[in-house]
Amino acid sequence: MREFANSLRETVKTKAPQEVRGLFEELSNEIRFRNGLLERVAKRAGNQVLSFGDFIGGGLGGIFGGGIPGAIGGVAARRAIESVPFKLTAAKLVSALTKAAPILDSLAPAQQTAILNLFSEIFAQGNEPIPQEEIPEIPQ
Repeated sequence: MREFANSLRETVKTKAPQEVRGLFEELSNEIRFRNGLLERVAKRAGNQVLSFGDFIGGGLGGIFGGGIPGAIGGVAARRAIESVPFKLTAAKLVSALTKAAPILDSLAPAQQTAILNLFSEIFAQGNEPIPQEEIPEIPQ
């Protein structure tokens, strides 16, 4: 990736009009400055065992989750949500749901209702099945 960026940079420097070269040089300096600042911040943040976000997550967990166990859970939840595996899994799930939407739209209303009832049973509070009398009758 770095080789591609370097070759692209050299191409712009040699083939671009003079006005663009000056703008490009200024932008390159700003990018280098930004990257240097980000590296410094990352080094300082890497030395810390707990970050500001951990204190916020732990505080909220302690308030809403009940004391020390809630605080520990809040920090763990925050770190899990910010982890790369969680973000990748969430992205895959959103992508799959996006692909499923046109398929669900093409189904008959009765089929859509049956699928939605299935999902509501799966994700129902306490995983208790919905009583049969509460499920609406699907006209055939």
